[in-house]
This record gives sequence, structure tokens and C-alpha cells, in this order.
Amino acid sequence: MMRKEKLSKKILCTFIIICYFIVPVINVHIDVQAQTKDVTDTVSGKEDIKELTQMFSTPCGYDLTQLMKKGRTKKYDFSKVSDRRNILNLCYDEIYSVGERVISIRMFGKNTNDLELSIGDWGIAGTKIVIKKIYKINSNKYKVVANVNWYNSNINSSKKIGKLRLYLNKDTNSYYGYIAKSMKLEKVADI
Repeated sequence: MMRKEKLSKKILCTFIIICYFIVPVINVHIDVQAQTKDVTDTVSGKEDIKELTQMFSTPCGYDLTQLMKKGRTKKYDFSKVSDRRNILNLCYDEIYSVGERVISIRMFGKNTNDLELSIGDWGIAGTKIVIKKIYKINSNKYKVVANVNWYNSNINSSKKIGKLRLYLNKDTNSYYGYIAKSMKLEKVADI
């Protein structure tokens, strides 16, 4: 009888310890979800957010079609010069029209030098980013949830090849009113 009581006490203690560590984690997750608000229909500067998001179309297309395998995720932190360069090196049309410094500041709020532009053309097919939702995370932070689609204009077909999460900070002094802070890209299908 004594052994059963000790075993019961051990099980009870283990359960209490597990609950002590798990319950706060669950509450934190619920609190973070409660703080985000869907502002897709009400956000100010929605067209500017769309324009800024489309600036990532070619870089996302290149990553999804050339570098990533299905099911993989790639993250970018735009506070890092190397991550900004990876994106800007594929924004050749925009950079040729107004310059690398201008595009870098418009997209990221920071200058990025020493780019090695990749020149190319998708032809009749290419990627398009379709925004699904815009969430307000806090007073100045937003998350854009979008699909990256492979679009062929010759046969008017579209196929979802990736998911994009673009994190923006509101910056009223910036060109778009927002600047990109980070990005998460997931490949969901091959072309």
C-alpha cells in the first residue's frame, strides 16, 4: 500500500510540474493571437502595401523556382545587409529605373550598397503575389499574408507555388508609408 501512495504522489508531482511549465506557454500563444487584428479591409495605405509587397515578386519567384525544395521555408531579416542584398539583386527593373539607393530606402528604410544585379526576364510566365490578409500586430507592426502564384499570361493560368509572410513597420516618412522588416517564404508546390 505504501508503494502505491508513493507512486501516486510522484505522478501527481510530475503532473503539477508539467502544468506549471505548459500553462504559461499556452497563455502566451493565446495572448499573441488575441493581439493581432485582421485589418485587410480597413488598413490605411492598402494600395501602398500592395505596391511594396509586389516589389518582392521576382525575388520570391526566383527563390521558389530555382533555390527551394517543396515543403521548405526560407526566412529573411532585413536588418541584415546580406538579406537585403539577396532581395535587391533581383529587383533589376526597378533599380535601373530609379537607382539602387532609392529602391533600398523605399523597401527597407536603409541604404544597401554593392549590389550584383541579376538580369533576366520571366517571359510570358512569372510570379504574382496575391495578398490574402493584412494583420495589425501592434501600433506600428503589420503582417501581410499572401500567396505567391506562378502565372502564365499566354494561357491565362495561375498556380500557387508559395506562401509569403511579409512583416512591415509603419513609417509615415517612407515612400510607401511602410518598410519591410522581415519575410518568411514557404514553397508549397513545384511549377
